[in-house]
Amino acid sequence: ESVIDREEMLESLLVNARKSIRMQPICFSIWDLGGQTVFYSMHHLFLTRYGIYLLIFDMRELFENETVAVHYLKFWINSVNLHAPRAPVLLIGTFLEDVNTRGKLDKIEKILKVNLELGSKFTQIVHNRKDQRFFFSH
Repeated sequence: ESVIDREEMLESLLVNARKSIRMQPICFSIWDLGGQTVFYSMHHLFLTRYGIYLLIFDMRELFENETVAVHYLKFWINSVNLHAPRAPVLLIGTFLEDVNTRGKLDKIEKILKVNLELGSKFTQIVHNRKDQRFFFSH
């Protein structure tokens, strides 16, 4: 199974949605699951195969405390993979203005790819074709 392509994923979602609802309105629910450990036991109620998951992370943390940041990201990717192994996951890095050099973005890509086994173990990660990365930066 290959890395999910963003355009293919969106096209597939729209085509399947139109087929299944016969042009009825599409409803979305947005859930912020909260990163506090007290909520971890509830995640299985919200992580389903029907979801599209945005894993939002502070890119600065990968430079300030890589071990903790990677551990946190692994937890979330493993949680989604356990409960919704085929659901698309978009990695969204924030605070682009603080890491906006090609060298820093390349380092983030390397950290994520190596430590999170992107492209091999977690194939549901949506690839950012525009920037040729496993994450989207904002």
